[in-house]
Amino acid sequence: MRFAQECLKGLNRKRHCSLWSQRLTIRKNKRMNSQTKYIPGIDTLKAFGLWLMVLGHAHLVDDTLRTAIYTFHMPLFFVISGYLFKYRDLKEQIAKSWKGIMVPYLLVNAICLAISLISTIRNGELSLTLVWNKVLPICTGLGYGMGAYEPVCTPMWFFYVMFFLQILVNLVGRQTQHCLIFTLGSLALCILMNYKGIDTLVPIDSLLMAVPFFYLGIWLKTILQKVNIDNRIIKVTIPLILLPFGLMIGMYNGRIDMDLFQFGNSVFLFYISAMITCSALIFASLQIGGGKIVRLISVGAPIIVGFNLLTISYIKVLVNHLFTGEWNNFIGLAVSIIVISILILVTVFCRTFIPSILGYRQ
Repeated sequence: MRFAQECLKGLNRKRHCSLWSQRLTIRKNKRMNSQTKYIPGIDTLKAFGLWLMVLGHAHLVDDTLRTAIYTFHMPLFFVISGYLFKYRDLKEQIAKSWKGIMVPYLLVNAICLAISLISTIRNGELSLTLVWNKVLPICTGLGYGMGAYEPVCTPMWFFYVMFFLQILVNLVGRQTQHCLIFTLGSLALCILMNYKGIDTLVPIDSLLMAVPFFYLGIWLKTILQKVNIDNRIIKVTIPLILLPFGLMIGMYNGRIDMDLFQFGNSVFLFYISAMITCSALIFASLQIGGGKIVRLISVGAPIIVGFNLLTISYIKVLVNHLFTGEWNNFIGLAVSIIVISILILVTVFCRTFIPSILGYRQ
C-alpha cells in the first residue's frame, strides 16, 4: 500500500515538473517573439536616411540634389518604422512609444529651448509672450514655416507624428480590411485636403500623409518573410531596376515636403515614386550588413535629427572662414560627414550618461 502511494507521489511530481517546464518554455517563446529581430541592413538604411537628411538641411547641396533627396528620404523613415513595427497591447504600445519616441522628443526640445532662451536673454529680448511662442510648438508638434511660432527644433516634428501614428496603427489592429480602410481613408483625405488647400497647422496632415508609407513597411516585411528569393542575380536586379525608375518619377514630380504637406506636382506621382524608391531600398538593405558606426548612427537618431541644424550652423561658420571660394556639393558632402561624426560622439556620451534621450536604444 505504501509502495503504491509512493509511486503515485512520484507520478504527480513528474507531471508537476513537466507542466512547469512547459510553462517556462511558453514564457520564453513569448519573450523571444516580443522582441524585434535585429536586422543590420535596416540599420544601414536608417543611417543612410539620416545622412541624406543632414545633406538636405541647411542647403549643404544644390537644389537638384536636394529635390532628389526630398522625393523619398522622409517617406523612407516611415517605411522603416513600419517594417520594424510590432503589434502590442495598447497600454504596452503607449508605454513603449512614450519611452522610445516622446521622451527623446521632449528632452531634445528642452535642450534646444534652453539654448534659445539663453541667447534671447543675452540679447535682452526675453518676454512671457516669446517663451509661450517657443513652448506652444513643442506641445503641439508644429514644424517649419510657422512664423512667430517656429519651433526651437523643427526637424523633431517627425518624432511627434511617429508617436501618434504608432498608437493609431495599433488601435486599428492587424486585420487586413481595417488596415486598408485606414490607409485608403488617409489617402483620400490627403487628396481632398491638397485639392482644397487645407492646412491643419498641427501635424495631422503630415500624419495622414505618412500612413500609406507606414503600412507599406508592415506589408513589405510580411511579403519578404513569406517569399524567399535565393537567386542573387534577382536580389541585385530588382533594386537596380526599381531605384532609378522611382527617382526618375520623383524628379519629374518635383520638390515635396511631408512636414509642409507638399506633394510636388501630383499626389499620385509622389506616392508612386516614393513607394517604388523606398521598396527598392528596403529590398537592397536586406542584402547588406551593418557595423558599429552604422549602429551608433541608428541609435543616435534623436541626437542627429535634433541637433544637426545647430551643428551645421557652427560648422558652416568655420568652413566659411577657412574657404573663401564658392560653396559646392563636395564641400557640402564633407560638412555632412563632419556633422555626423560630431553627433556620433555626442551619441556615445548620451548612451552612457543620458540613455533616456536616445529612447534607451542600445
